[in-house]
Amino acid sequence: MKTSSHDYCHSSVDLVMSCDGCQLLWPIPVMISQVAGVLTQHKHQSPRIRRAMAAIFRGRPAAEIYRERQGIARRLGQELQLDNEAEWMVEDAIHNYCGCLLEQCGPEAAVARGCAGAMDEPVFYPGVMAQAAGWGPPTGEEIIAKPGLAGLRRLILISDAGDALVRGVSYEYLDEEIIGTVTSSAGREHIWLWHSRWPSRMAAFAEWLIAHGGHWPSNLVAMTSMWCYENNRHLQALRQIPGPVKALRLRMDWPKPDLDGVNWVIGQDATCGGAAALWEDCNRRNLPLFLSGVGRFSDEELAFWNNRLGNDPDALRLWRFPTAFFDVGARS
Repeated sequence: MKTSSHDYCHSSVDLVMSCDGCQLLWPIPVMISQVAGVLTQHKHQSPRIRRAMAAIFRGRPAAEIYRERQGIARRLGQELQLDNEAEWMVEDAIHNYCGCLLEQCGPEAAVARGCAGAMDEPVFYPGVMAQAAGWGPPTGEEIIAKPGLAGLRRLILISDAGDALVRGVSYEYLDEEIIGTVTSSAGREHIWLWHSRWPSRMAAFAEWLIAHGGHWPSNLVAMTSMWCYENNRHLQALRQIPGPVKALRLRMDWPKPDLDGVNWVIGQDATCGGAAALWEDCNRRNLPLFLSGVGRFSDEELAFWNNRLGNDPDALRLWRFPTAFFDVGARS
């Protein structure tokens, strides 16, 4: 969409929608932890629960587990001797937004709202990248609405709700839709933030692209997210992707990752205890940090950062970008 709800970009576009890789679809380890936590509260022993779930979940995609959650709850109930209430708690814990949307609205309505019509089948939207390339520079209204982006070309987030690197998407499609658009005359006027939950797949695509005579555009930022359940393998894959800027979006209330090789950090939950530590670490590294949500800070939150930053109004903005974003001569 031309106007994104994110404060670190102007716009967003989704050329593929699928529940594979969805931010709201829990990975298997998280699903196990969620169910184990529910049953532990129900006075069941956690190690036994985890072993039973690992045996049931192993090798099965999360979408399949969601669809078969009733049967899984019954099977766990038999193996762990759960009562009906505990079985219901298991079924309720194995859930995700996409599945609930499909149940409530049906596949056609889900697609209309931007979600995949079937949980494991990607839906393609060819041409939306080219349409986004024609949006032009930020308007006066957009600059006023997002003062932290002042002075920047239009920042367009690729794969906001979906993920273009899900299973079933060909490299040829990505080359034509993403690389072809980003390097077009209109596309070169913008900075594109390509986000994926699968940076290893992005690195593999980059390798394929170069092997086929292509190159990674300088105005295409490789970007991934790290939440509580992910580890530094995400960052290892991100570092392998060519291009001048590699961005990391993360929650600041989780252990801080190794930021070597990262050129831009987007921090969320900017008032938690980890926010100040992350800010100090980025300062030591001379690494630009964008604290998301600053524009919505309460008086207490502003006081927290005023105290931390010595009442420096410029520093209080906490919206920092890589210098490459301001180098309009770097268009490729």
